Amino acid sequence: MKLNEVIEAYANNVDGKYSSYDETKSVVIVPVTAHRFQSVIAALCKTDVEYIEVTSKICTADKIPKKLWHLQAELVFGKLIVRDDYLLAAAYLDDSMGADLVKAIINEVAQFSDKHEKIISGKDKF
Repeated sequence: MKLNEVIEAYANNVDGKYSSYDETKSVVIVPVTAHRFQSVIAALCKTDVEYIEVTSKICTADKIPKKLWHLQAELVFGKLIVRDDYLLAAAYLDDSMGADLVKAIINEVAQFSDKHEKIISGKDKF
């Protein structure tokens, strides 16, 4: 799976800003409204299969809402995870997905994260 090609094509499609760290990790700044943007990290993962994990920070772990499961119900493609003391929205991409599905998945992660980051913190931190 060619992470950088997939994420760069997505960024070009949504007028986002793409940056590659290396062959296994990149970031795209996704425009979610006219004046708001959300960072989405894409990382190549290899287990028995190869896939791309896309994540976006929502808040620090100490700010996680008590009724977290209410938030989870808003996601179609993604899930909520806690990693490195942050609440993240996460989803997964694989080779079988077309450009429209990739776009829908990354947009969901970015828009969900931005919405709840604003609700929880009142700021655009991530």
